[in-house]
Amino acid sequence: MGKIAVPTLVVVGDHDPQDPEKQQREELLPLLHDAKLQILPSCGHLVPVEQPGLLAKAIDKWTAG
Repeated sequence: MGKIAVPTLVVVGDHDPQDPEKQQREELLPLLHDAKLQILPSCGHLVPVEQPGLLAKAIDKWTAG
């Protein structure tokens, strides 16, 4: 599998049953050249549905640098 060479924001919920923190850090993040992991509180796997406001803030903060 190749590496993605663009800045990437990986967003997961803290109650995601997939154990996102471990999975994302160990499997996904090493494949990304410039990645940031953002774990949002009080949501599971459907972050855009469960916490749309927090997701928007996380994206705004990340794109602002």
